[in-house]
Amino acid sequence: MEQLSLFEDPSEENDHKDEKPKQKERVPRSSAKFLHVDEDIMMLLKDGKTVVEICKWLIENRGFDASTYSQGTYKIYPALMQHLKFLEKEKYIRLVEVDRGNGVFEPYKEDISRLADAKYEVI
Repeated sequence: MEQLSLFEDPSEENDHKDEKPKQKERVPRSSAKFLHVDEDIMMLLKDGKTVVEICKWLIENRGFDASTYSQGTYKIYPALMQHLKFLEKEKYIRLVEVDRGNGVFEPYKEDISRLADAKYEVI
């Protein structure tokens, strides 16, 4: 077992400058359950998937809870949206299109409040 010193520089092999910083004290509690799938989420966003499609993918491929509210919305949807808003605030992604519930995506404007689905792009 390698002994570490408090007075030496950390080795280069432990240097992860290319990774995005994930400081738990800055991450909202609602985002914590998505941190281990951040790479998957970013890949799906790059592929043009909507938030609802990402919910389905996480349920089918990563074992997230498949339960829904009475109107059919996945229960993980609100928490995933909060996580995406956190990533947007951190300047990793940007909200570009929204569906107000009629199945038609339109460019996002700040005055739109109700989102049935959304599309983000990776910055």
